[in-house]
Amino acid sequence: MRNICDEHLEFLNDCTAEELDPLLDALLDKDRKGRISSELELTDDYKAYAPDHTRYTAEIAREIQKYGGNTLANIFRGGEGVPYKEVLCDVCDQMDVNFNNRQSVKMIEDALLAKVLTQVWEEMTTEERAAVLTDAGFKSTNAGGITSAAMVAAFRAGGFESYKLTLIVVNSVWKILFGKGLTFAGNRILCQFLKILTGPVGWAITGVWTAIDVASPAMRVTIPAAIYIAGLRRMKSEKAALAQLEKA
Repeated sequence: MRNICDEHLEFLNDCTAEELDPLLDALLDKDRKGRISSELELTDDYKAYAPDHTRYTAEIAREIQKYGGNTLANIFRGGEGVPYKEVLCDVCDQMDVNFNNRQSVKMIEDALLAKVLTQVWEEMTTEERAAVLTDAGFKSTNAGGITSAAMVAAFRAGGFESYKLTLIVVNSVWKILFGKGLTFAGNRILCQFLKILTGPVGWAITGVWTAIDVASPAMRVTIPAAIYIAGLRRMKSEKAALAQLEKA
């Protein structure tokens, strides 16, 4: 197994196969046979070990990097694509995210997730907002006066509410784009909430479909991939922090 040649994707080595599996939704087609320009399914490690994605994290990272660069540029780079941060910044430009490319990857990823959360919140009814507050574990479920800015502040504050908000956002996007939620979420309340975010209304709520619909074929891969990587990194970070607090 090769090493991941990108410091911002090295955390994929610490993920389970179940946590990595949604990335294959973005990188390959629904039958896992590969897109026209994909190479992951052609690698020896993928052929030998799929669906144990932990055995070929370097190939997964390389596929993300490759989609981040145009085909001609990748030829001159030896087929290695571009750094993940460049992929992320391109996605944020496409999604009209307010960010600065001199910021850290974590800050840019949080800005991307906050953008999606804002779109979700602003399109929801009061009843749907109350459901999110309940699912995320907020003490107050009076959604009438809570703005999207307040939700983003809660998201950025960290802790259990932040973890659940991240899970709700990413799980919702995956349900809408790929017709299934995150298998490792395993939350009955989340599954119930996701019924709200399906069909044409769901597309409008996330705003992701609009961005993908006008994007290049490569960005139709990198947009969901970046959203998932951002969400996964934050969920794992928040989960680890919560575990430390429980031990203290």
